[in-house]
Amino acid sequence: MRKLIYLIIIIILAVFVVKIFNIQYVLSCDKDIELECKRTLLINESRKITFIADKKTDIDYNYIDSPFTKEKYYVESIKSDLINPWGFEFLPDKTILVTERDGNVKLIEDGETKLIYEIKTLVLIETGLLGLAIDPDFDENNYIYLYYTYSLDNSKPEYLIAVDDGKRKVLNRLSRFTFKDRTLKNEQILIDNIPGSSYHSGGRLEFGPDGKLYVTTGDAQEILLSQDPDFLGGKILRLNTDGSIPFNNPYENSY
Repeated sequence: MRKLIYLIIIIILAVFVVKIFNIQYVLSCDKDIELECKRTLLINESRKITFIADKKTDIDYNYIDSPFTKEKYYVESIKSDLINPWGFEFLPDKTILVTERDGNVKLIEDGETKLIYEIKTLVLIETGLLGLAIDPDFDENNYIYLYYTYSLDNSKPEYLIAVDDGKRKVLNRLSRFTFKDRTLKNEQILIDNIPGSSYHSGGRLEFGPDGKLYVTTGDAQEILLSQDPDFLGGKILRLNTDGSIPFNNPYENSY
């Protein structure tokens, strides 16, 4: 009986909080389409966050679960026709570049999604075409950076850590491309042979305020090697835009 009373009190308090802050959560989903799902969180006069939704049938009801900050936001889906999107960046002209894990680079322009480039990549459980970054000097050089997985012998290993004759068969690569004529050209490999696996391949790219490119690499399921400076997995790498090692990195001659 006491538990029931507590439960009633909690429900009353929850309703009271919602009334005070005038919070509405709207979830609408058209089940006739693979995914045409839009969620909107309205909090008084809020700012707006836009996000790109995946195309899937299983709806994650905890999609919006971040705690509120001092700023008030509502969230609006702007695209839902993508398959396994992983990274996206705004270009200076406000168009959006998106990577899909299957190897597609897409451009969202004037509300339309266009395939502009395809990379031959290895898609396992947590691998494929992953990170994307735009050069801080994009207006001058048109550089785009991509992180993707490939197989050493073009096979598709189905097991977790694929190693043959001592050579790891699942690897990751960081490359720089030139965005020109609405496609990507002139791939230049900056870092190769980053350890990969079906799980834990990493792949986030971000430029810091120092103008250096930061790359996260997964431990490739080699947890004990993450502290080994000679193992590129399980690290945050820091490099110049041409792939060279900055002189002021914490470890000499090391990313």
